[in-house]
Formats: sequence, C-alpha cells, structure tokens
Amino acid sequence: AEKAKATKDYAVVVQGFTDSTGNAAANQVLSTKRAAAVTNFLQQKGGLQPGRVKSPDGMGIATDAGAGNNAGARKVVVRLVVDQGVAAGNK
Repeated sequence: AEKAKATKDYAVVVQGFTDSTGNAAANQVLSTKRAAAVTNFLQQKGGLQPGRVKSPDGMGIATDAGAGNNAGARKVVVRLVVDQGVAAGNK
C-alpha cells in the first residue's frame, strides 16, 4: 500500500485463486472472496483509494495448481500498475 501511494497515477489489481480441489463454481466464489478480502484490507488498513484498487471476478484455479490439495495455488496476487500513456505524458 505504501509503494502504491508513493506512485503517481497508480492502480492496484487484486486477483484471487484456488487449487484444483472441489467444485469449480464454489472455487470461483472462493477466489472472488479472497480477492475481495485483500481489496478491503488495502483500502481500510492500507489507506488506498477505492477507485484505485481493482478486484476483478476471482480467477478460479491457479495455473500452477497441481492435482489435489496444492496449498501454494490458494493465493491472492496483488499487482501495482501504472498507465504507461499517463506516465509517458508526465515526462
């Protein structure tokens, strides 16, 4: 959150993932809830502006999920992005 606030014209993209175990529809809901929880934390505790934090629908099963219980695939990925068109215009 601190790095984002120090970056001009920032946006933060939050994506939630699950492993390959269980029902696909339930995993989709779970990945969305994971992303929403991190988004709320970044806004409430990290002080990021709501319009700057994007939380698309959950991404479902992670590409690195193996068969069965893969704890590493149950994750949230947060990316700090800057619009290159905006950044280029500020030079």
